[in-house]
Amino acid sequence: MLAKKPTVVQWQPHEVDSPYEVLRSAQADAAAGRYELALAKHDWFHRKMRKLEARPYGERLSSALAAWVKLGKAYPPALAHLTAIRDGLDKAIRGRAGGTDHFIDFEAINRHVGEEKRTAQTFLWIDRHRPMIAPRVFEFALPALIKTRQFTICSKHLDVRTAMRKAFRKWRALQQTPWKAHADAAFARDVATAVALFVINGRTREANELTRMALKQRNTPSINRTLESALAGKLPEAANA
Repeated sequence: MLAKKPTVVQWQPHEVDSPYEVLRSAQADAAAGRYELALAKHDWFHRKMRKLEARPYGERLSSALAAWVKLGKAYPPALAHLTAIRDGLDKAIRGRAGGTDHFIDFEAINRHVGEEKRTAQTFLWIDRHRPMIAPRVFEFALPALIKTRQFTICSKHLDVRTAMRKAFRKWRALQQTPWKAHADAAFARDVATAVALFVINGRTREANELTRMALKQRNTPSINRTLESALAGKLPEAANA
């Protein structure tokens, strides 16, 4: 049964307030114990940014959700409201009114509240009942599928060229950011995750092929060590958290 969404106090920002000013204000209200107002501002920020933003989703599904969950620990109605939003997204997906964007929000909320099992369960439902969108949401579901040890379904949605293309695309994107120093580690983790899943599912030929392709693109001692471990069927720590 879906949780009933709690009533949230109505609140609107001043015309000069930016969404991020509202988010900072929500965090200040929470720190000062103005919990009901903080929840109203978090709710406003989430709804406003969902209308405005394009991918990547950035702060709304990362630090803003983390702050909302922190508020929920001090003020349970805030967590109840967030999980009610999550339940509404799940209902929309299963009712075929929601697509990729709904699942991305759904997964992010589950991850922040520690309910990755819900993500895995809904992805399994999508794979059976909405197979056309399953490939589009698989990469977002993957951490939850690994955490819940749904390795067989991972194998169904993995192929060598797609795994390589996505890992290298992320590496190139990180090169243009302040986090470029982490690009090799992200590349190694993404490739090693796919390699280990191939091995776990008995697809050693593809595991070796992907490893060779990756080392042609980036070959460092650290990447080599990570891929050697993956070829033994060991998932990277971040993927197996």
